[in-house]
Amino acid sequence: MDLISYLLDAFIFSAIYGMLAISLCLEYGFTGLTNFGKVAFFAIGAYTSALLTTKYLIHSLIGLIIASLTSAMASIIISFSALKLREDYLAIVTISFSEILRLILLNEEEITGGAFGVRGIPSIIHLNLPIQLRLLIYSLITCIVLTFSLSILIKITSSPFGRVLMAIRDNEIAINSLGKNTALFKAKALAIGSAISGLAGGIYAHYLQYVNPSMFMSTLTFNIWVMIVLGGVTNLIGAIIGSILMTIFERSTRILENISELPIEPHNLRMIIIGLLLIIFTVIRNTETNKNNLIVKGEMLKLYEKSMLKIKRTKEFLNYNEKTYI
Repeated sequence: MDLISYLLDAFIFSAIYGMLAISLCLEYGFTGLTNFGKVAFFAIGAYTSALLTTKYLIHSLIGLIIASLTSAMASIIISFSALKLREDYLAIVTISFSEILRLILLNEEEITGGAFGVRGIPSIIHLNLPIQLRLLIYSLITCIVLTFSLSILIKITSSPFGRVLMAIRDNEIAINSLGKNTALFKAKALAIGSAISGLAGGIYAHYLQYVNPSMFMSTLTFNIWVMIVLGGVTNLIGAIIGSILMTIFERSTRILENISELPIEPHNLRMIIIGLLLIIFTVIRNTETNKNNLIVKGEMLKLYEKSMLKIKRTKEFLNYNEKTYI
């Protein structure tokens, strides 16, 4: 693969991971849902579109739509019980669901192909074009879908619905006391995020034209979490930047493996560096948060002093008028 093709391939993966990252931003950053099973909805979208287009010969575009809807429906089924749990138990349920789904995909050979996966998935582009042109068209398609998903999430998060989600994240008990059905709002947020994940999974399957259970390990969920931590859990644009940085970092370690002999395995080196980056970013953000808290406390103290001074002057004025009247 030449350099241009390699860069286009990296861009396509960045866009697909970017869709997963912004969907996780909606679920965790704006709603407070700790979804450790993000890869499950990605896998549902990939396998749904792959099976529909290979076994039932459905058009790939229709397969992508059905894949997105199937992932959303799966999230709604899970939300019936999981969203009633506390944050830590929700994380356990979602990661358990992702592992159960992977084992089902691995063992149901008649339906999913088992460990061999699904082969011969039709490409979205049905034209016999040079590889660079095909990659360029795929890059444009993934970029358009990512932009569309981003615009939807920006509108959602800036709408009254999005403000309710952020209020649920900050204080769910208070929102419940106001008569809002918080479980319904969280289910909707999870369904929207899962629909975007399923769409990303469908594009992923049609791009590679092959899927198998080993492609949907829990480590992928961990990588998506790293992306939103690097970019900011409530920053949609930052999440996309985080996906680009993670893709560049992953590809660069693979290149180092080929051009030089490292004293440590590239995969282990990658995990060590990612861990260090997470620690550094967490420390920096905690420092900034503490500074902001001090600034807010200082402003509140000033407002308190001003209000107390006004109260004191009002009392003095009332006492003076009372004496004058007497």
